[in-house]
Amino acid sequence: MKNARYVYILGPAGSGKSTLTASLANIIESHNLTVARVNLDPGAEWTPYEPDVDVRNYIKLRDIMEKYKLGPNGGLIVSVDLIINYINDMVRSIEDIEPDYVLIDTPGQMELFAFRETGANIAKILGGNKNSAVLFLIDSFSMKRPSIIASMLLLAASTYVKFMFPQINVLTKIDKISELDLKQIIEWSQDLNTLSDALESEIQESKREISRDILIIVSNLGFLGELVPVSSFKSETIMGLYAELQRIFSSEDETELKYNDQ
Repeated sequence: MKNARYVYILGPAGSGKSTLTASLANIIESHNLTVARVNLDPGAEWTPYEPDVDVRNYIKLRDIMEKYKLGPNGGLIVSVDLIINYINDMVRSIEDIEPDYVLIDTPGQMELFAFRETGANIAKILGGNKNSAVLFLIDSFSMKRPSIIASMLLLAASTYVKFMFPQINVLTKIDKISELDLKQIIEWSQDLNTLSDALESEIQESKREISRDILIIVSNLGFLGELVPVSSFKSETIMGLYAELQRIFSSEDETELKYNDQ
């Protein structure tokens, strides 16, 4: 099998994971490369792409809810945990495609994949620790307050700590906000002092010290200035995201070559 590149697409519910999966796959294929679209959401009613590998062929949320007499939340937890039982079958399906890229559309409730041990185990089996990257999606429409930006950057940093893969933080749905709002979000996200000053004027004095500590953690992890603005309906922005992925994977390839030459 060729050395496929695995891209895990994570983010809070409604951040645009499935839509971005569809758009990014189309851009990659326009470069004469092969893509495996993998749906890992057993509760998805519909996806804007035709999955090449689909967890719903093995597990469906409604079936799990009925079998174990669970509500939607409990059913999702059980469904995601059960994915591990079928992951080797999914790996074989991916290998049969022989893709250049594997785009993995993760469950809508990101905490089920990002912060349970199942997610890390699935990632380890699927792509291992090599040639893997994470796209962490942040909905720009909800990012108009500095406190929300700080919270989302901390969530992005927590995701990085969990997987320890190269990660791109993607600001989605930029076509839904004004140019002025986009400029403000980018400015806040790029400069620690600017975001800190904005927080000072927004939150209560008793919470300011905690917010400063959060910003320092995010800054030390290198998560300031890393937002890539994207609209899934504007191909030029998806091209920019694809270029960032190429940069990451090219860097990984160079590192591996140097290691092998030693």
